[in-house]
Amino acid sequence: MDAATLSTNLAHFTGSESIYRHWMSKSAFMTEGCMYLAENGNCLWLFDIIVSHQSNPRVRREPFQAWKLVVNEDRSAVVSVTDGNRKKPILEQLVPFTDFMLKEITIWMEGSPGQMVMMLKTER
Repeated sequence: MDAATLSTNLAHFTGSESIYRHWMSKSAFMTEGCMYLAENGNCLWLFDIIVSHQSNPRVRREPFQAWKLVVNEDRSAVVSVTDGNRKKPILEQLVPFTDFMLKEITIWMEGSPGQMVMMLKTER
């Protein structure tokens, strides 16, 4: 699959009838669109990063989180999270190398500490 096809296919996810538990946490879930992205975009690691940072108190206290992955020209990337209102990130993580095919993607995560759901922006 190429980047254009992945991008087009992701736009078709509007809402979700099912959620899937993330393997690292009993309280983190993914929508159908996120599962599609993880599997077809070869980026399960992105969702692992998001879930792994839920143990950080600065991240965990936010009921709404906007996670953004930006891929650089040299194939390194930065994953950052904001509260969705402020531009200054709560946290950033450098990814030394990625073969992720899109230049950027945003994943929203919301809920309460007992049940946080990751979704594409079009699924909210």
